[in-house]
Amino acid sequence: KDYTIIPNPDFIRRKKIEERIKNNDGYCICSLIHDEDTECICKEFKEQDHSGWCNCGQYYKVLKMPKVCICGEFEKDELYNITYKIVQDFTLKGYNVMLPIIVQKNCQEQLSEEQKDYLEEITKSKIAEADLVYIINIGGYISPKTKEEITWALELGKKVQYLEELTS
Repeated sequence: KDYTIIPNPDFIRRKKIEERIKNNDGYCICSLIHDEDTECICKEFKEQDHSGWCNCGQYYKVLKMPKVCICGEFEKDELYNITYKIVQDFTLKGYNVMLPIIVQKNCQEQLSEEQKDYLEEITKSKIAEADLVYIINIGGYISPKTKEEITWALELGKKVQYLEELTS
């Protein structure tokens, strides 16, 4: 298993711990010994072989997983079960699954252009982060919006896979 270390997402708590580490000359605040093994990030935490917090709560170790962004048509009720199954399958294969923001048809007209642009930027960001972009194209249908997402993914050199094979 491969892990990555991330800082505590609680910014206020993290800053308080950083200050205590700084006041402790850069050593873990949970250790009375000051040597190279207890310099923050301490050796004990680096060698930890499971997900979890370091002793002082400054860092968290998470399982490193490939990321897949699932794009396509989600608006039809019959696609819910298909999408759910695809998300489940990728998750069980060890992927971190990302979906674009899904706005119900009856709510779309309530969004401002600025909000719509922002949601589009979020989707582009998810595609940029992904190792794989997976397209739900039931019956071979790909909407203009999904075509834009595919173009963006290909421009970024992302691998793109389709639920159904494309026909010319």
